[in-house]
Amino acid sequence: MNLPLTSQVCSLPISQEIDRLHKERGIEMESHFWWWTGDSGNGQSLHNEKHRFYDNTPAYTVSELGEMLHPHSYSIKGQSEKVKDKWICRFWGESTQDAILREHKATIGNVTRAETEADARGLMYLHLLKNNLITNT
Repeated sequence: MNLPLTSQVCSLPISQEIDRLHKERGIEMESHFWWWTGDSGNGQSLHNEKHRFYDNTPAYTVSELGEMLHPHSYSIKGQSEKVKDKWICRFWGESTQDAILREHKATIGNVTRAETEADARGLMYLHLLKNNLITNT
């Protein structure tokens, strides 16, 4: 099965939101791929690091997001009718050390449903970042 690169990186809107929060908080993170929207903002394409333009948006990969997420997080493709063919990112086990993360555990699945694993992980990362549950500084 050949999975297109666009399915292996965060979509442009999620990437832009991550990039905005990173800039606001002074978080510097690199990616191997970059979204480029062109001078007029119309159209989008992915470029590797060699072709990176000055104002590109990082397109984080599934593995890069895995490194950025809490160590007790995982992603899985939904099986029930409610989430069939959607990717979900969650926390595993009741042994999660952080009590605040345990409180968010129940709602995480509702905010991380996506068509691709990268987007599910990106949504999880955004949720954690927006709620100050992860800093990545």
